[in-house]
Amino acid sequence: MQGADKLTMSVRGMPLLRDRALMLKSSSIESLVVVLPADRPDRIAALKGISYQGVTNADAKDGMASSIVAGLNAISEDATATLVMPADMPDLTAADINALLAAHLKDPTRILRATDNDGTPGSPAIFPRRFFNDLLALKGDESGRSVLKTYPEQVDYVALPASHATLDLDTAEAWAAWRAR
Repeated sequence: MQGADKLTMSVRGMPLLRDRALMLKSSSIESLVVVLPADRPDRIAALKGISYQGVTNADAKDGMASSIVAGLNAISEDATATLVMPADMPDLTAADINALLAAHLKDPTRILRATDNDGTPGSPAIFPRRFFNDLLALKGDESGRSVLKTYPEQVDYVALPASHATLDLDTAEAWAAWRAR
């Protein structure tokens, strides 16, 4: 995004990160852990007044895996699962998150991965505790997708509306197309 911090860009009248945190807080999740690099004070400011557990990822430059590991290391020892969600997905709704959580409650032993309504896999995903060691072993730019590929027989898919599970705002072109809708 050529120097711009996509998570502080305006969505629905507020920074994207704040919008996503408020969406998650309005869902049925039990707690919110937000992993942030140390060098982005605007992100912390965007979350002012929201109840969340903040985790500083000193190794953010090492890739996405470091954020997943930092977040996992911060969650409660009593947690039976974790939902991993990138913050740059503006169309995800609390109803989408609640659909994943409801599916998880039906069988808490399975990994759940969101898909678009056409079946295209995306994010977020819910990982039961028994997969935490696999997530903690991630390196570099690996994401939870590595774990999903390792255990395909353990993954169930939950279809979300439209492109909620795959639309992310990684480029200026993606932002422009999303805003044009």
